[in-house]
Amino acid sequence: MRDWYHKIRTKLDINGRDWGAFLLSLLLAFTVWLIHNLSLTYSTYLSVPVIARCEIIGHADRSTEPARVVARCRTTGYEALLHKLFESRQPKTIVFDEDDLRQKGGEIYYLSRDRMSDYANAIYGEQTKIEFFMTDTLFFRFPSETYKKVPVIPVSTLNMSSQYIPLGKIKLEPDSVLIYGSPNHLENVGRVYTEHIELANISSSVQGLANIEQIEGIRMSQTVVHFYMDVTRFVEISAKVKVETRNVPLDQKLVSNPAYVDVRFVCTFPPMSEPQDSVSLYVDYVDDFLASRDGRCAVHASRLPAGVIKVLINDPVVTCTSYQK
Repeated sequence: MRDWYHKIRTKLDINGRDWGAFLLSLLLAFTVWLIHNLSLTYSTYLSVPVIARCEIIGHADRSTEPARVVARCRTTGYEALLHKLFESRQPKTIVFDEDDLRQKGGEIYYLSRDRMSDYANAIYGEQTKIEFFMTDTLFFRFPSETYKKVPVIPVSTLNMSSQYIPLGKIKLEPDSVLIYGSPNHLENVGRVYTEHIELANISSSVQGLANIEQIEGIRMSQTVVHFYMDVTRFVEISAKVKVETRNVPLDQKLVSNPAYVDVRFVCTFPPMSEPQDSVSLYVDYVDDFLASRDGRCAVHASRLPAGVIKVLINDPVVTCTSYQK
């Protein structure tokens, strides 16, 4: 062995002091060669186990067992090595569109080859180009689950800037979700709530995302909803308007006291018209007067012109008297 070692050193003309430099050079050369080869593009077969995630009504949102996707790919040696060492063993969770999965029967759903290309980047990564899929169809089992549909209720504190007002209540999209769980859990849940939405100094229409408060033992079809609310600048117009009567028999006359009431019209800015010229304030003989015990009747508003958000009547109840003509 010593003679062989000596012959190599003599052949290469390497003394003891140069031996370390020689080994370092050899290591660097191997490293450069390895990096070069790993950076080259190769065509190879890659296999990846896939767990499917999908919101399918009446079923779990995850498949129980992984399905294996095999494809001939073009990728770098480095990416291929990572696939061989890690991704070929550990299942990768992929979110599938419900429209892409077809039901074979019961709890079994499948993805056909013509839809696999839409998920190639998610499965193999953007650095890998698919030449063709070897796998013809992917089959997944989504166990059936008990579920029901419940409304989502917004929880909010909304503070408006001066001279601004909401055009209706805050709205949610979607306004209901599916909840999954054991029957015992589901029967006690009639609605779900958003987390607290708090906005201040609002001077324009608002929108955003709100999380739904989670309930232990319950899974929801989605955990985030979109909220929006239209907001406008307003102006108040004060006027005195006559109280009219409706549905009075031909032989009767109905008189209100007072005959005129003070009204404030809350209108979008700038107002489109004089609202007091179009609005009708009235009491109904049948619905209001005959239904009352003492002749006190609520005043109603109709024929609200465009731009009027609401009508505020200073004295919303008047005293009515009826007598024969």
